[in-house]
Amino acid sequence: MADYEKTAPGIALPKEPPKRELIQRVVREKNTYPVSKLSVFTAIFSVAALLFLVLLVKLSPLPDRMEVATLIDQLDVKWAESGVKFKNGDRLQTHQMPLCLDKGIVTMRYDHGVEVVIESPAKFTIERSGIYLEYGRLFSRVSKAGLGFLVETPTARCVDMGTEFGVQAEINGSAELHVIKGQVQLFAGTHSKAKSSRMLTENQAIRYDVNSGQTKPISPRTDTFVRAINSKTKTIWRGQMQINVANIVAGGDGFHEVNALVGLDLLTGKYTNSVKKKDRRGNGTYARVAESDFIDGVFVPDGRTGAVQITSSGLTFDCPETTGVFTHEIAAFAAESGEAYSSIPKLIVQGQTYASEPAVLLHSNVGITFDLQAIRESVLHLSLERFAARGALTQDVDMYSLPDIDFWILVDGQVRYERRALTLEDGFISVEVKLNPHDRFLTLIATDGRRPKDNREFAYGNDFLYLVNPRLLLTHRADR
Repeated sequence: MADYEKTAPGIALPKEPPKRELIQRVVREKNTYPVSKLSVFTAIFSVAALLFLVLLVKLSPLPDRMEVATLIDQLDVKWAESGVKFKNGDRLQTHQMPLCLDKGIVTMRYDHGVEVVIESPAKFTIERSGIYLEYGRLFSRVSKAGLGFLVETPTARCVDMGTEFGVQAEINGSAELHVIKGQVQLFAGTHSKAKSSRMLTENQAIRYDVNSGQTKPISPRTDTFVRAINSKTKTIWRGQMQINVANIVAGGDGFHEVNALVGLDLLTGKYTNSVKKKDRRGNGTYARVAESDFIDGVFVPDGRTGAVQITSSGLTFDCPETTGVFTHEIAAFAAESGEAYSSIPKLIVQGQTYASEPAVLLHSNVGITFDLQAIRESVLHLSLERFAARGALTQDVDMYSLPDIDFWILVDGQVRYERRALTLEDGFISVEVKLNPHDRFLTLIATDGRRPKDNREFAYGNDFLYLVNPRLLLTHRADR
């Protein structure tokens, strides 16, 4: 048996098919690397730098938000936003929220010297090299350094070429450009329509109509835009080249009409609406006029007791002897309104009644002094060139009393004009006095006269001198 087992042939056993086995999760052994301290510090530093940059962007103003202008004056201003309030001297930034001016007028000056005056109602945005005017009225005076200053509206772009110009932007999108001086390049049109380009020069104006999409020339309106303001004196200048002295006598700023009879009491320096015919004797004092920024004072001229004080600074005038009495206040009115007042005569000269012109009544014996320096400060862009008026006695009196009057104009106490014994027969006289840049006080004096031909004693009963259209003529300053 044992030998058989050793010599027996082998038996082939059947093979079992291989069993399918699920793929098992292979877990690889992690490799361990050494950690570098430098890498940790670099990562921490990078994260900190990123956070710093994020905070810098969040907390810092955008690069185009910068101070570019200063608010230099404002008059009776009210802003639409309750939280908006500016003081003179406040700095203005670019790309702030649009500013809505509900009331008043503001003046701002850009750092390159461009002055902009904006009149309410208006909505605008300050920009780096100009201003965006959504609606409102704007006047711009551009310095040489501000060449290229841009005023943009929803439908127009006005590029300055060294000039003075006004822009009016209407709420519906229509716009007007008025060139006062120099040149302005205009691009007009909406985004949906092709823009037209025009170059406008001095005393030209153009209007873009948003409905028709057309531009057409219009007559320039030089007095439409406020060009300067003075909040201290409440002065609003719209380009007038003369100051109405009658309006100043009535208590105004010289840029308005006189609509009523207004009197100035020589004893008190106070205003009155009741101009009376009543004899009053002067008290020898100089009365300041506190209610006017431009009138220094008033007085009753009479040289019987010595030189007469004619300015607040103490300047005097060697006035001739007078009665020392006046019967009417110094009065200002429009000549046509004078007919409605029984207390003063109508203005009739050589048979003709004069109406519609402003006038000042100087019934002897009266004197009034104007503060030229205060007037200059209210119109900083201008110079006072001369005083001018027409003067005459009125025939609406008892002509048999042979009225006559003596009239002087003094500047800083020095006589610049003198007319003795002005009579009815003389009719109108033309009066002009040149003013120098440093002249401070302008004084008008009317005293009772004396007719040389019959050597009558001086009398004042019918000595009504009217100055018709008295005015201060202006010129542009050479340095502007």
